[in-house]
Amino acid sequence: MHLSITLNSTQRTSGSGSSSLTSNLCRHFLLEEIKAASGNFDDNFVVGHGGFNNVYKGYIDNDATIVVVKRLNPSSKPGVCEFETEIHMLSKLRHLHLLSLIGYCDDNNEMILVYDYMAHGTLRDHLYKTDIEY
Repeated sequence: MHLSITLNSTQRTSGSGSSSLTSNLCRHFLLEEIKAASGNFDDNFVVGHGGFNNVYKGYIDNDATIVVVKRLNPSSKPGVCEFETEIHMLSKLRHLHLLSLIGYCDDNNEMILVYDYMAHGTLRDHLYKTDIEY
């Protein structure tokens, strides 16, 4: 299911994790990179659950960057259109207190979003006093 997402500032990675990110880029991850970042979707890496299914804490760029990986459950409601919309919209949003989209993976029928890890929680967490770890 490789999506035809055309972002003006999309960066493809080679799997080496050596790409440098700036605030206006949305990175395309290979499935192998996501698996390596999340311990192959290990339950020990799960930090929450959302509309996308399990949410994993992960490490990219030779463990230099902590991220949150949201993996879409193929049987859940959000589909390809919603996935594309989230990528297009969130790749443009940047704010210190909002979860920032780093990139996505659409390899092998997967729909995965990768966000900055917010150690102290998101603005939503603080406003609504949620117990979400990320």
